[in-house]
Amino acid sequence: MINPFATQYVKPGMIEFVFQTTSLSCVIDSWLQAGFCGQIVGPHGSGKSTLLHAIARVLQTNGCDVRYVQVCKSARPCKGVIVRDVEVKSDHQPESMLSLDVEQLGSVCWPARVNVIDGFEQLDWASRTGLRLYTRRKGHGLLVTTHAPKSWPATVHSTQPSVNLFRSLCRGLLDQVDMGDQLIDEAMVESAFSRSSGNIREAFFYLYDRYQEEHRRCNTGLQPGQNI
Repeated sequence: MINPFATQYVKPGMIEFVFQTTSLSCVIDSWLQAGFCGQIVGPHGSGKSTLLHAIARVLQTNGCDVRYVQVCKSARPCKGVIVRDVEVKSDHQPESMLSLDVEQLGSVCWPARVNVIDGFEQLDWASRTGLRLYTRRKGHGLLVTTHAPKSWPATVHSTQPSVNLFRSLCRGLLDQVDMGDQLIDEAMVESAFSRSSGNIREAFFYLYDRYQEEHRRCNTGLQPGQNI
């Protein structure tokens, strides 16, 4: 059985970032106008990492040397934060996320190196200041994600989840499997979004469990509401 809400299908790089009011070209143009240094701001599970991965892939296709790192808190308080490199893959990246409106962006002299940081807010003030000085000295580009806007770099896009956006994402995932829409209906999708307080990542986790449960129920011939 294929569960369309499994991590392998919904993690950044595997699912397309859906724009509600702008486009990929516009976001990258804002980053260019900000001097190749920008931040993507948004709450937990709003698609920041997905968009970051999509932009990183575009930069790679345009010849940039991209170093993508993820910063997260350590489970052990004494360890502070953990920084790990993330490979930017394009095997399943939607083609629409790899192309740009060249006429809109014009002739761009891309920076040779772009540092992409997922979880910028996890760095302390000294680390962020040091990164700012290093970026300027080396002439590198910088693109980061953060939950709340920082004084630097400039904000180039703000992500904001909505139930309509979540419905669209779920529809695309369910269309890829047989009987997907028969196991997960609109009410379940809306419930997942509501109970996760708009955190799309958490909502996907919830729907993964519901899909497993409904698939087992279907195979055993039980009706909704009956225990398995």
